[in-house]
Amino acid sequence: MRKARATATNPDLAGKDLRMPGYALPLEYDGKKVTEFLLVPWVGACIHTPPPPPNQIVYVSLEQGFEVRSRFEPVWVTGKMEIGAATKNLYLIDGTSDISIGYSIKGASAERYQALADKPVPRRGKADHE
Repeated sequence: MRKARATATNPDLAGKDLRMPGYALPLEYDGKKVTEFLLVPWVGACIHTPPPPPNQIVYVSLEQGFEVRSRFEPVWVTGKMEIGAATKNLYLIDGTSDISIGYSIKGASAERYQALADKPVPRRGKADHE
């Protein structure tokens, strides 16, 4: 019972439009752009460490490809969350692995991660007009 609770998805997220950060682990490419990836919570997940539980992995299908710089690109993903157990086959250098997922976002958009503290804060008031 404890394991079921630890891996359970959150039904409150079903159908929600959201923006979330994570690391993109590419599954499919179109040229140099990734079109499908697993969004995982830490670098090395699924490759250098056992995969996170399914409720911490999101399958992302992009409306337009996103050019990645590395195997684990930190990204922001925006889209509508769907809940549903699935398995995706991840190709690794030394073979393949079936990864269980609990969420998906299809038709999503992705952008390179930039911490909110790193983004300039728009100024308001007189200084903006000078």
